[in-house]
Formats: sequence, C-alpha cells, structure tokens
Amino acid sequence: MNSLTRLLQAMTMAALLMPAMALADAVPDAKMDSLSSFFAKGIRHQGAVAELIEVRRWPDTSEKVTWRLPQITRHTSHLSLIAEQGNGQQKRRWYVPVRVHWWADAVVVKNEAPLRTLLMSDMLEVKRIDVANHVGVWWKKPADVAGMQVTRPLHKGDVVYSVNVKQPPLVKRGDLVTIVVNIGSISVRAEGKALKAGSRGDRLLVQNLRSKQMVQAVVMDANTVYVQTGGAG
Repeated sequence: MNSLTRLLQAMTMAALLMPAMALADAVPDAKMDSLSSFFAKGIRHQGAVAELIEVRRWPDTSEKVTWRLPQITRHTSHLSLIAEQGNGQQKRRWYVPVRVHWWADAVVVKNEAPLRTLLMSDMLEVKRIDVANHVGVWWKKPADVAGMQVTRPLHKGDVVYSVNVKQPPLVKRGDLVTIVVNIGSISVRAEGKALKAGSRGDRLLVQNLRSKQMVQAVVMDANTVYVQTGGAG
C-alpha cells in the first residue's frame, strides 16, 4: 500500500467520523451554553460575584438542565452546583463540581503595611479582587478602614480583611474620662478613670474619682464613657 492510498483511506475515515465527533462535541457545548447563561445573570453571594473557571464533571445527560447555587457559607473557589432535570418523581439531580472566582470591590493597601501600622485613607485604595477562599469580611470604602491597626503584616495589593486588623483602643488604662449616666431623661456627668483599655463600644471598668465607686461603662469616644442605668456614685 503506497502513501497516497493510505492518505485517501485516512481522509475517508475522518469524513465518516466527523458527524459523530460533531455530535459528541455539541453535547458539552449545549450544557456549557446553559451554564454560561446561568452565570451571566450574576451569581452573587455576600457582596461578591461568581465567575466560572472550570467544570470538573458534567451531568450525564444530553437534555436541558436547570442550574442553581447550593447553600454556601463562604466564598470557596471549589463548589458543587446543582443541576436538575424534570419534575416530581421524575426529577433528576446532579452535583456538578466547578471552580470559580469570586470578584468584589475591596479595600487594599497601596504599599507594605508592617505589623501595628495604623491605616490611613491615603494608604488605601479600592480594587476589583478575587476574594475566593478568604477569611473574614472586607470593606468597600477606605474611610471605613482608616484608623484601624494592622495585626499582621500586609503586602502591597493585599485585601484588608477583618481578621487582619483591629480597632486601636480609644481609651487607655489610666485615662481620665467623663462618665455619662442616663437615668430616664436625666443625664448626669462625673469625672472618672479608666481601669482598662477599650475601643468604641467596648465595656470597661471605670472608677468615679469623687465617690471612688467602680462602674461598668461603654466607650463612646476617646474622652467619654456612658452607663445606661444606675448611678456614678
């Protein structure tokens, strides 16, 4: 058999296989179209939008399926979408493993931020970031992060997550503060001393300097704490 004969046979075989190959390719394409339409509608979860990267295993059907997101608690990059077909007792269901991005507008640091850095607005910017597999919440406005202190070093472009920052104490131990006591519509003020540090909203022990009585108070700002009920002594 010469090379020309072998070439003609190969071409004939390819022509015979082309319809079957086209049909085989059409099945995942149809599924892909329906899945692409599902994602095109905007799959959102807690402020982030999903983008499909990869389907790791398709449902074993050539018929139309409907898609939905399972219940999730965080923005994981690997999850199983639910594909369904039919109704009632005839309903079929598949769990389809996929890989996704989760895109969100998030505050990031412009430059290196060493441990205990106090973040300021001009050190921050907002970027479109993949927040998949993150831990903690993020912020969308630099003003919401300004004034927080870094609890682990952040590198240029890192998202500022809640687990990586803390509110520095507004009141330090030993600070003199004004104790505000609200009794119904009456407000009483007294001078006191903080016996521990606290941030806005924290409860801390304060001593009334006149009566020497100690009370639990809530931090309002760097100079003021309040007691909702009771007296300052």
